Amino acid sequence: VRRNEDRSPLWPDSTVGSISHTTGFAVALAADAKRVLSAGIDIELILSDEQASDLGETILSGFAPCTQALGYGRFVSLVFSAKETVYKALHPVLQEFMEFKDADCVTVDMENQLCTIKFKKPLRHPLLDKQDFNVEFGFNHELVMTRLLILRDSDQLKGKY
Repeated sequence: VRRNEDRSPLWPDSTVGSISHTTGFAVALAADAKRVLSAGIDIELILSDEQASDLGETILSGFAPCTQALGYGRFVSLVFSAKETVYKALHPVLQEFMEFKDADCVTVDMENQLCTIKFKKPLRHPLLDKQDFNVEFGFNHELVMTRLLILRDSDQLKGKY
């Protein structure tokens, strides 16, 4: 995949997608642009509790439902990755910069592996009629991966990795 001037992926006109990488790992997500408005994916190494305590205030940006089953490092890593995924999905549509403080994690559903990210201010785009996005997630022993497909009818595609 080639790159735009801003270094974002340059997808064929019939495709939307997202790319992410971290030390030793890379992932990509591509979808049919007729059905999918935008896509986001992210992969991150899980932060230690010490690293998370240094970054948590910036990443969490307010209320966050810390799930005891995760532990603090895994929780902060999940929220970071989920916000990155949403930003990657929304940037091609909105063409505006967003910061971590612009959205909060409002729920984490461990059973269905969904993390809900909600924006504090309205998103202004005719094809986006919502402020919150259910981001799918999965963990392995050292990584968290998150993904989001925003369908053209605004419903989110549900599925498992």
